[in-house]
Amino acid sequence: MTEEVRWTKAGKAALETDYGRIHYDADAADLKKRAVAAAKASKAEWKTGLKKADHEGKRAVELANQVAQGKLPKKLSVDDGARLLSLMGTSESEHLEVLGELLIREHGLAWAVAVAARMWSHRSEYSHPKWPKKSKTDAMYITAIEDDDDHVHDASCSYSKATFTEYLHRRWRKSTAAERAEMKKGVSAIWSDVTPHARPALAYLSHDPKRAKQSAEELLHAGESPWPFWAWDHLPMMIEDVELALSLLKGGISIQCIASIGTAIWESYVDAIGGRISSDSRARLLGEFSNFYGPKTALLLAEYQDNKECAQVVRDYFTLYPELLERVIDDPELKYHRDDLQKMLDGIRADKPDQDRPRSSRTSSRSDTASSRRTSARTS
Repeated sequence: MTEEVRWTKAGKAALETDYGRIHYDADAADLKKRAVAAAKASKAEWKTGLKKADHEGKRAVELANQVAQGKLPKKLSVDDGARLLSLMGTSESEHLEVLGELLIREHGLAWAVAVAARMWSHRSEYSHPKWPKKSKTDAMYITAIEDDDDHVHDASCSYSKATFTEYLHRRWRKSTAAERAEMKKGVSAIWSDVTPHARPALAYLSHDPKRAKQSAEELLHAGESPWPFWAWDHLPMMIEDVELALSLLKGGISIQCIASIGTAIWESYVDAIGGRISSDSRARLLGEFSNFYGPKTALLLAEYQDNKECAQVVRDYFTLYPELLERVIDDPELKYHRDDLQKMLDGIRADKPDQDRPRSSRTSSRSDTASSRRTSARTS
């Protein structure tokens, strides 16, 4: 394949944003202040939720009320840690992340890994009938969820378990070698004993491609029942087996796919960009697509130079790589865009006179792309 991955500054920034926030270096006193404030603000909803909570949920409220009183539980078992964090993350992910970071520092990363696995046996609920207005009927609670429940892999509303898993995934990236080793050891200690629907989370939070593949194959062998919602959105980012990773991308592509499997995801971007999507969505995908470098990438981007939402993405790309625009500008596919593209190229060259090249060098490279069309650009 002629294309390669070249990260732009915008691409690197977007990747960091996509990974999300981390409280690794945050002041402990500030974290505790925020955790206590969040607990105090949620007490009424927890009390209302007790009517629907089971024994797991009732114990969680006991623990969370201690936090609201400014007391972080010192001797916290894995089960109690899972109960507490499941409840704290019911409405706001940041509430869980702040408290989770404090508990990690107190109890260690191996403990946190075990807590994350245990949280996948909880369902967290936030009922707010008059949203966005607050009401006395608002309720937050957790309940246990059975291993064969149809929604055991679903974190679209039951946020807490996914939030803490993803926080640990981000924290791994920031952690020292010793901390990463502790997380790996924690996963190894419980891997064979945890419920299958918790294994995707363990593979993901510990950045383990072998266990990610093993977990995915296990879910496929089970006939994808219950349907592995969260797993199929996250395991492809960890799996190094390109064919398997691409087959699992049922949740859509993201910039993390480029980071994990590189140019193997190029064709999926071409298909998505050419699909029936909004201009804003296409501009976002083109922005991510701009982290590929090569004539086929340039050809596809050039076709959107007159699209209002996408024009700036196209200009930014060719400002960075004017040699690619010169290389593809005479391609037959760009016949109706050529004048505008030439004006763009002239403007870019005027701003970067040291990169001026004679037109002949551009013309001589036609053979590289001359017969390409958007449909044929999907083949490598």
